Amino acid sequence: MLRQSILLCILLIPFLFSLSEKQEEIVFNPKTFIPDTAVNGIALLHWKSVISHFEEDTDFVSKRLYRHKDLDFPYADFTNSDESERLQLFTHPGYGLHEFAIAEIRVKAASEMPCRGCVKFPEEQYVSSRGIKIGISESDLIKILGEPRQKTTYQGALVYNYWLTNIETPRFLARYNHEKWFGDYYFKEGILCQYHIGFDTF
Repeated sequence: MLRQSILLCILLIPFLFSLSEKQEEIVFNPKTFIPDTAVNGIALLHWKSVISHFEEDTDFVSKRLYRHKDLDFPYADFTNSDESERLQLFTHPGYGLHEFAIAEIRVKAASEMPCRGCVKFPEEQYVSSRGIKIGISESDLIKILGEPRQKTTYQGALVYNYWLTNIETPRFLARYNHEKWFGDYYFKEGILCQYHIGFDTF
């Protein structure tokens, strides 16, 4: 009986180690999660950061504000210095002229025509407040943000979905007067090709 008990303990050791390894995996925790809220110094829902970034032309938005054909949201169009990436900043209807609530960053498609109405950034690449940029790997994103709340697919891309609600983080979202923050990061062949960050209502 003693010999059988010892043998059973020996057999259980690898199983117990595997359990401890699983428990050490990163799990999404809204209380400690730090969200993306800015791109290249332009902070979402912070009009002063927009003004300061384009201080030479503070009226640029009123000249280049379009209405999105699908979302029906007003937005401004931007490109980086070599026009390899596109940035679109969306404002909800009724918001102030420089109060952008959502940012979409993506690779410019090879078949895409040059953006004549785009505002050109002097920087070579768009970088979020958490240091996320086009071209990083899935493991790079997890190192920065941790595991997502869920993974979905969209038009052949693997999407890492993160979000925070005002129930989980009331102080953070109260500062922005919104009920939800979200971040969606799109990967193709393991490389980040597009991401959306922003604030919304349910």
